[in-house]
Amino acid sequence: MDAKDPDSNELRNNFADMVVALRKGLDSRGHKDKTIGYTTRYNGAWNANNIPSGFAHYENDGEAKMINSYIKKHYNETFAD
Repeated sequence: MDAKDPDSNELRNNFADMVVALRKGLDSRGHKDKTIGYTTRYNGAWNANNIPSGFAHYENDGEAKMINSYIKKHYNETFAD
């Protein structure tokens, strides 16, 4: 997803909704022990304000943090921090 793309927030939100629906579906079918995983870009949990020392900066909007924040806000739960 490109932070400059006007549809990127909608895409992230749709993805977050899908992850929550998948988690609830698995749980309701007795699969609470199953893990849902996905891979963001290498630095998807960083943005310009929290990039660790020693790592090169390149264009990123912190998509993983945005997805988790959406889940916290709309579903009052989190799957990772």
